[in-house]
Amino acid sequence: MKNTPPRKAESILFLSVLTLELFFAGFFILSKRMVLHDTFANFSFQYFCLNNIVMHKEIPFWTPYMVHGIPTAFWQLLWHSLTMSALNTAGFLLNPHLNFLTIFRLNLLFNKIVFLVGAWLLSQRCYKETATRFFVAITCLATSVYETQVTNLSLCYSIPLLLYLFHQFLDSGRWRDAFLGINLLCLSIIGNYVLFTLIPLFLFLYFLSYIIFHPEKIKTLFIKLNFKIPFLLFLLSTLATITITYAIFHLSRDPLTVFINSGRTENLRVTPDEFMSLG
Repeated sequence: MKNTPPRKAESILFLSVLTLELFFAGFFILSKRMVLHDTFANFSFQYFCLNNIVMHKEIPFWTPYMVHGIPTAFWQLLWHSLTMSALNTAGFLLNPHLNFLTIFRLNLLFNKIVFLVGAWLLSQRCYKETATRFFVAITCLATSVYETQVTNLSLCYSIPLLLYLFHQFLDSGRWRDAFLGINLLCLSIIGNYVLFTLIPLFLFLYFLSYIIFHPEKIKTLFIKLNFKIPFLLFLLSTLATITITYAIFHLSRDPLTVFINSGRTENLRVTPDEFMSLG
């Protein structure tokens, strides 16, 4: 019997892990089990917003039943995700009878797949044996059950892929790896507004330590870098990404979005006119 080629065996094991995750996601979706812990708070708020978009064709800026009325923009940023941005933009096209719990779980599944891809690619740098990579991937997925975790722990899902992309840039000098890493970083910090400093700080300290113990990497990197057209494209696209990210954070600093007492009187009451104009 011929031995299975390493690349083919690795693909089979990766697909098996992905299939396992899809199986559990399908189980939760088909069983219609309700999410728990802070994930339930995330679901409740996003359901409120999407329901308002579907039924009234507009994004709600005021939550009347949260703390006697509170602006929603801050919470929109706190629980932001790519799929939720798409729903906020085109949600008015959805059927009012659509099961939003399914959409919510598919969003969580997307985050888990990003986590799996990053863990598998990063393990390729650390371990030679395919079986070890399989063990790392299955361990990462099995210990990241979103049903019982705080919502913002999902910010960790992008870290393995970020490490892999920036390591690829240091090794190859390809600007596209740096571009993908920076864009994924910006998407990650926008999606976790309150804890947005943790990922950049972690990456900075990690790669600072890596460069200190591997100074030859910097010399090799500058030899491989191409400062012609690819660099100009990278520079322009990165500046655009950072500008958009800054604009989103600058918008979120408006008093209406961060001060929960906005729109209230000095005794913290909300007048009917203020309630109707913000709601």
